[in-house]
Amino acid sequence: MLWSARSLNLGLCALALAIALFIAIIDSRRLRVYIYDFKGSGHDAADELGDVTVVPRLTRRFRESEYAWPDGDTADYYFIPTRGHFDTQQQLLAHLNVVRTKYPWFNRTRDAGQVRHYIFFPGDGGPGSVAFNNPTKCPDPEIPEDINPACPGRALGMFLNLGMRTGADLNQSECVWCFQAKKDIFIPILSNVCAALCGWVARVAKSYVRGYVISQMQQLFADFVRPSLAPMQHPDATEYTGRGGIYAHYRNKPGYKIVRSGEDKPVPFAPFMRRTDWCYSPVGQSGGVPDRYHPAILHGCLPVMQQTIVHATPVPVVLPFEDILPWHLFSTLVHVRHLDHLEKQLECLKPYVKRMRANLRGAWTYMMYSSIYGPFVGEDGGNDAFEGIIRVLTKRRDNNWTVDAETYSRITEREKWFPCILNSTATDLVGHMTWFAS
Repeated sequence: MLWSARSLNLGLCALALAIALFIAIIDSRRLRVYIYDFKGSGHDAADELGDVTVVPRLTRRFRESEYAWPDGDTADYYFIPTRGHFDTQQQLLAHLNVVRTKYPWFNRTRDAGQVRHYIFFPGDGGPGSVAFNNPTKCPDPEIPEDINPACPGRALGMFLNLGMRTGADLNQSECVWCFQAKKDIFIPILSNVCAALCGWVARVAKSYVRGYVISQMQQLFADFVRPSLAPMQHPDATEYTGRGGIYAHYRNKPGYKIVRSGEDKPVPFAPFMRRTDWCYSPVGQSGGVPDRYHPAILHGCLPVMQQTIVHATPVPVVLPFEDILPWHLFSTLVHVRHLDHLEKQLECLKPYVKRMRANLRGAWTYMMYSSIYGPFVGEDGGNDAFEGIIRVLTKRRDNNWTVDAETYSRITEREKWFPCILNSTATDLVGHMTWFAS
């Protein structure tokens, strides 16, 4: 009896040890993010601003999360808070130089060839809309190469609301958007704070979706809040955002609802999206944030994303959270030069629409910042956009601080992954169509 009691105690001790070890292992794998503190530096960017802008909200979410880590020496990543915008490039550079000169970690990770410092640049123009010269050039005597958005040697990662790969990725010495696929992360726009599946701030949500959506009323729908083409009487099929091409090719086609705001009778976007298979989701009218995919996904409409923009010299486009979201299973891509091919593309995908729409179940919560703004339609916030940022960073950490080979292939070899685009067939979908995020 004594031996049994002793055995039981030993067993309980062993179990407790095993549980403690398991928790320690899990803890050691949890992402550790050091958040810089600029208080007292003359470049305060932090929480005194409250909820005035979206950027401090993201900063606060990092600070209050289980991923916040107090020790820069053992952190995985480093987040640089800002107010969101700076009045001049000099102000922004002074802000970044606090990180580069006051602390050792930026230089340490840069010298190791790692991109582990991240900053959020909101806005339609990428880093140029925040304060950097637009376009940004490399080299630029005013901007150190390790933080210059245009330079291939940049050691600063950017959270952006767009994914246009100009500059270093295309061997260009200057850029407007400056997205580098192995360094930067396209995150959903943070200001989608309305309720009831609209995906827009309340004022816009009560109006109409800002962008062409294609609908076969049933197949493709598109709508603009205001004209994007000038003159409106003569839409240009080579217009660089791809809006003109959609209008020129499909305006009068049966099954396609193309609405030109200011010219055509407006329609309520939510009902159209709900009964539409595909919604065209282009970049903004001046080549900015391509957030039309957001309300499309929330309404169960499969987004037609852009593979490229700019007709003369096509610019490849990265999609939101490509590291963790298999966009080829719930969307399609169209090249700005081949908008006339879209009809064949959608016809090719028709047998798979139901399954592709089912795959939206694993994606839609990543479009919402539920853990910042609260639930929109009862979701628990566990797989929201903030968690998406964490999962992307974790995946990159575990792949030597960069994008893994499969993700990079999906970004650079679209025809191998997205069925029915040029040089691709729908048979690519067979066998792996069904996908639901855990």
